[in-house]
Amino acid sequence: MANPTATLENEHVRLEFIPIERAGKQTFAPRISQRVGDDWRQVPLDPNVEAYTVVQAENVQLDFPGFWPVWKSPGGSSRAPRYAIWEAGNAFSFFPESVRESSNGDLRLTFPSDQIGELRATWSLRPDERNFRVRLEFTPSRPADYSLGYHIFQRRPIEEVSELLLPFQWQRLRLPEESYTLFDTFTPTPVALMQTGKDAEAHTWGVIGDPEEIPFDWPSQKTPHFGLLIRSAEGQVQPAIYGPVPGSDAARCESGQTLSFQFRVFALEGNWYDGFRLAADEVFGLRDYRENTRVSLTEAALNMIDLLMDDEHGGWWEWAKGWYQIESRNGVSNSTPLSVLGLYRLTGDEEVYRRRALPTMAYALSRSNPHFSPIPQDTGRYNKGSMNGPIEQYGTTTYGGFWEMTRRYTDAYRNIAFPEEGVKKTKPYSSHWQAFDEWLGRYNLTGEAEALEKARDLADRYLEEEVYTPPREDLGAKPFFLIQFLPDWEGLLHLYEATGEKRYLDGAVFGARQLMTGLWTQPALPEGPVTIHPGDNFESHIPGIQMRKGDTCFRLGYEQDGPNPRFGQRVVPIQEHEVEPWIVSNIGLGFEQPTTMI
Repeated sequence: MANPTATLENEHVRLEFIPIERAGKQTFAPRISQRVGDDWRQVPLDPNVEAYTVVQAENVQLDFPGFWPVWKSPGGSSRAPRYAIWEAGNAFSFFPESVRESSNGDLRLTFPSDQIGELRATWSLRPDERNFRVRLEFTPSRPADYSLGYHIFQRRPIEEVSELLLPFQWQRLRLPEESYTLFDTFTPTPVALMQTGKDAEAHTWGVIGDPEEIPFDWPSQKTPHFGLLIRSAEGQVQPAIYGPVPGSDAARCESGQTLSFQFRVFALEGNWYDGFRLAADEVFGLRDYRENTRVSLTEAALNMIDLLMDDEHGGWWEWAKGWYQIESRNGVSNSTPLSVLGLYRLTGDEEVYRRRALPTMAYALSRSNPHFSPIPQDTGRYNKGSMNGPIEQYGTTTYGGFWEMTRRYTDAYRNIAFPEEGVKKTKPYSSHWQAFDEWLGRYNLTGEAEALEKARDLADRYLEEEVYTPPREDLGAKPFFLIQFLPDWEGLLHLYEATGEKRYLDGAVFGARQLMTGLWTQPALPEGPVTIHPGDNFESHIPGIQMRKGDTCFRLGYEQDGPNPRFGQRVVPIQEHEVEPWIVSNIGLGFEQPTTMI
């Protein structure tokens, strides 16, 4: 085994650079060990696939013809779309020719001079961290857009991988069909990782965006800072990171100037979730820092009830017996029909029952779809629905809930909830709601042992086929994250509560961990207050949705049908002021679907 030339070490991890031969030349590659108890265990690496890359892009434009970023030349091009950031220009590979320790203990890598410029790399390790900080610096020989990239020291065909993750778009074994780039502004936690082996044999490798590369701002398609990839040019699994982004102002560099980009690298004995939590907790400092502001939680709930009961501002359309569907002309949606009946049972407020719960109950019996328009000849892109109820999409759990919350007095709901075949299945729109949910719902309402046994059988099959067998299909950018990307962890949790059988709890935990990868943990919070609405201005990142209230454009705080048909003229004044950063942070929020990010 080659002797190391330089070493970084703390109580958790050790990094050594060792000389190797590659393409007939001597270069240097990392060797990483992790402390386990009193021992150091070497994490397996493949030094032959590690790569430092510089992309030189001239006259390139960054475009979003759809969800994925594409690099193209001005005036268009007949060539195939360039989705991978290394395709934005000419890509040059660099391999270190020397490693030395600096005066502060960092390791400096130098690379052979190249006609396009000089590349340098610095690896460092903080005392309490399990990840390595890497800083790339490049001085070009001529002006252009430049991006500095790093491909991790592990690459495997998908058949040899246990799990992969590049949130929110790819998880389990969903390897993209192309080498797509996902920008930091689309990654709730900017990490790309891969796992091989399982349980005690699991190892995970990955790259993480550095918090210092992401300014404190609301994520926007317009301002990417770096890109992450999970698929290599060879079509295998290999995490990579590149920054800045060609086509952005930050990527422009004149000859003689120095461009820099920093990120994190880790390799550990453990599974994908260990790697994800390393990124979320240790790198981005996720913690419980929120507190009540202005009002208590109780007051907030009461304010929301007041809004729900406000006919003008609450979004209720009495004629259609539903809430205005703001994305569709003359339409309503009832996506959680049990909520208002539950609110009545909670408050005992007869106005809530008469004006909200009772119309919703009638809607659930009479309409065929959660979306409905009482003016089908003049409506928008959502389902017009019909009066041929009950709602197809909702099953025993929903209609059994109506029966239970009407104190079992309304047989119409019972008859829908319990058809002759046993249960009313939820329409197959959501992979997050399974048939075992409906049978468990029947058991909870009737106490029938046969219904619980049916729920167990279906759930056991679901665990084997859908949870512990990783899905491979790349879902693309349109499906909803919470209900199509994720396993039915809530249903498994409910089944555990009914049976006490741990296998259902384990499945629920696994699915809930997948959910966590879709919640924002970045950008990191700055110290002290931040200024919002500078110059008394507000820039909306909302894309071109015509927000509707019936047949008019509407947005609260804006003039209806104003000069801008999408938003109208703002009529509520906005003032520049300072707030604590966590109040305006997106951390902890989720999202609907990938395409709603653009």
